[in-house]
Amino acid sequence: MGFSESTFSRFPESHHVLLHGLIEVLLSLEEHAKFVAARPLTSFPVESFNGYIDFALAIYYSKLLQLFKSIAKSIEDEDYLIYAQTGRAILENTATIRYYTRHEDFAVASKAWKDSTMTDPILRKANETLDRFIRGNRFSWEAFMEGRLTDLSKIPHQDHLAQINSNTCLQKWFKEKANLESLYDLFCDLVHPNFGSNLLVLGTSDKGLVAGGNESNTICIFIIAPTLAGLLEAYQEFEKVTGELKMLKLSKTEK
Repeated sequence: MGFSESTFSRFPESHHVLLHGLIEVLLSLEEHAKFVAARPLTSFPVESFNGYIDFALAIYYSKLLQLFKSIAKSIEDEDYLIYAQTGRAILENTATIRYYTRHEDFAVASKAWKDSTMTDPILRKANETLDRFIRGNRFSWEAFMEGRLTDLSKIPHQDHLAQINSNTCLQKWFKEKANLESLYDLFCDLVHPNFGSNLLVLGTSDKGLVAGGNESNTICIFIIAPTLAGLLEAYQEFEKVTGELKMLKLSKTEK
């Protein structure tokens, strides 16, 4: 993935490093996304836990690759409303994997395994949390799959699958990275039907400030450049937490 000369020309020269950084992120994610893992079907709890971690990693590598590909394409095509929607999704997904990777249930299970004090309830609880991480939702998927469209709701068919609110995950991240909250708030305004999202589709021409057509020059690079820096920083956090998630696997050699 590369960018055209016209795309580089839209960015201040001092910000070209961000485009190069985005290319590096895509290359990294393309490599990560080669990892394939199937949802574990084993009844053995340790193998199930380890297999589910691999499954979670494969899911999130694929998701982040698609999202960052969309970021790159939206910049190249000047589809900045899509850029904003995707940017917010990157922050929410990163916050969610970060929240679960550092979940207390995993910390307890990891310590118990290393100390040879593992019990069935501890491992079962860790597996349930991991299951909620992957299958958790706020929608009646069972009714949808069965075609019972009049029974659709925000309640999952299994209580333990009620997903944590992404805002809860974000707030835990904001406590450690205060400036991230402003970045997320900006993305929200750029996504919602507010001034921000309107700004993303405006341009200038000899007629002044215009909307519509394809002859105007975009005016929102002053938004895209700094927010892209924030997204690249978010990817560094994603790399960090996926490394931590891998380390949660229960090693037989440690046991």
